[in-house]
Amino acid sequence: METTSNKFTSFEVFSFTVCSTIGIGLGFLPYAGEVEIRSDWLQLIVASAPYFFLLYLIGHYYKKHPNTHFFKHLKARIPALLFWIIVLYIIASILYAGIVSLHSLNQTVEVFMLPNTRRWIVSLVFLLPTTLALYYGIRTITRFIVILITLEFVTFAIIFSLGFSDYFRWIYIPPIHAVDPSIYLHSSVADLARYGGLVSLLGFLPFVGKGVARSKSMHFGLLFVVAQYVVLSIVVLGTFGYEESLTLISPLISITQLFLAGNALFERLDLLFLMIWILVMFKMFVIQLWFIGYLANILLPKVKKMTIYFFYIFILFFGMISTAGHTYNGWGYHNYNAFIYSCLIPSIFLLYLLKRRST
Repeated sequence: METTSNKFTSFEVFSFTVCSTIGIGLGFLPYAGEVEIRSDWLQLIVASAPYFFLLYLIGHYYKKHPNTHFFKHLKARIPALLFWIIVLYIIASILYAGIVSLHSLNQTVEVFMLPNTRRWIVSLVFLLPTTLALYYGIRTITRFIVILITLEFVTFAIIFSLGFSDYFRWIYIPPIHAVDPSIYLHSSVADLARYGGLVSLLGFLPFVGKGVARSKSMHFGLLFVVAQYVVLSIVVLGTFGYEESLTLISPLISITQLFLAGNALFERLDLLFLMIWILVMFKMFVIQLWFIGYLANILLPKVKKMTIYFFYIFILFFGMISTAGHTYNGWGYHNYNAFIYSCLIPSIFLLYLLKRRST
């Protein structure tokens, strides 16, 4: 059922860029995990620089090759064995990230919604609509994220408005830096991992229409994501202060409960935000699975895409239920690996193809 006959627009590129990251869902994660220092809002801006550079390279590449599939072009320019190793590494890394995301989803459901529900039920309920979305293809997925981007705008506006409340104190705002350089490095890597989904743009952009401002749409999308992170960090920090912020399980829910306590119907608006969080996880999950299906189809063009999707979904489901007791580590392997496969490797090969073009 997948079809891409209609080319995508600038706003759809913007929406895809925003929704390929965790976006506003960051507000539902613990404010600081292990050595992750989200109170340092200046660091959040600096940490986005490598991905702005990646988007610059992607935009420059598609300016010279407007109708080219990057990975097909790369396949023709490097040894076949190296290409297989790179693509399989990216696929394996995204699958690992998917298992981490499923655990995060399960923990959210257990803590805030259904504490006695088995993990396999939560995973299955989440994966079934994912399979349906993949069946209908990238066109349907893109329509969904264009609708979802409205929720991102509304949630961002609500968070921004809370910065003008009576609870907010500007004295809490100056960024707090870690004394130990190694802690600062680990924290920066954790922040970089939030943008890992941007690599999927390399699979999406070949389906964009002629004359579309790819580069501007991508950069504005990432700029909006960074603005979400920074505003959330500043509002939470200014409302609760640094020490208290470190103990928050979920900043967005804590803010909601603080401002709406005693307001009857609106007192449990945090449940609405939890629904948005699940949608955020869903759209990011679907985009990443579509992308690895796109990559696998380049490696094995004769294999049907749905066969590939079913295989990967089985791996995710099995990986989820077989890794009991997993706890997400703010500066663990996942964060370092996310930066390598989503930014470092694509940047290197984009530079390689651009250099070959210019020589």
